[in-house]
Amino acid sequence: MAMIKLIDLVSKEYCVNVIYLSITEENRTAYSLYKSIGFESMNEIDPNNGELLFKFTIK
Repeated sequence: MAMIKLIDLVSKEYCVNVIYLSITEENRTAYSLYKSIGFESMNEIDPNNGELLFKFTIK
């Protein structure tokens, strides 16, 4: 619930349509949480930190 409120706050405060995040591959809990909220895997690795990239498109 907190993550959904944070997404709403960020989208309104900064007028963004897409939110990006990255997680370590072994963090299955975060993976499940973000997928359940609606984040989509970009099937890419962040070259700066080696983490999996995800995005959430605000409708």
